[in-house]
Amino acid sequence: MVNIPKNRNTYCRKCKKHTTHKVSQYKTGKASLMAQGKRRYDKKQAGFGGQTKPVFKKKAKTTKKIVLKFECTKCKAKRMKPIKRTKHFELGTDSIWLKGGVAQDNFVSPVSKLHNGEHPKKSEHILPKMQKTHDTQGVKYKTGKASITAQGKRRYDKKQAGFGGQTKPVFKKKAKTTKKIVLKFECTKCKAKRMKPIKRTKHFELGTDSKKGKNEYGGKYR
Repeated sequence: MVNIPKNRNTYCRKCKKHTTHKVSQYKTGKASLMAQGKRRYDKKQAGFGGQTKPVFKKKAKTTKKIVLKFECTKCKAKRMKPIKRTKHFELGTDSIWLKGGVAQDNFVSPVSKLHNGEHPKKSEHILPKMQKTHDTQGVKYKTGKASITAQGKRRYDKKQAGFGGQTKPVFKKKAKTTKKIVLKFECTKCKAKRMKPIKRTKHFELGTDSKKGKNEYGGKYR
């Protein structure tokens, strides 16, 4: 993520000195209908024959080239400056990563202000000697419904659209007879969840109520 301030002190070619410039993001304007390429394309496209020029569909890049527009506050002169590619771009300091207008990197803990060998006076800063763990209950983790708006799903649907049949190979030769089991632990008090994968297995059961078992351990032998 790139965060650029809204004002920057930089060199102005018209004033021939450093002045305060207003920073904004350059955006492409509306395409002209009277451009030579547009007129030639419309003339070739007119009439029967369908699409005459190839249409670009296979978009692979996930980032955009950002162009900054600097405007001098005194002479109103403008100039452009391209920067590197980025997924997220913000102007100003009103970011998600800031709390109360102060960067988290500049945050100073009250404990760090103490001198060497001193301890905080308040008891809330001191950890208890014994911390009790809450009881947890295990549940088998199941994969949820796949998101339709995921990047891979959108790319596949875009490629699959129209004529041409199946565009991606479909996996059919299933060789493995076991499945990877993932357990989901949920705390009964704070409702915190965590996952823990275990080894592959053919049969998996939760609890001791087994069909084969005769005692509490689920089998003849302990």
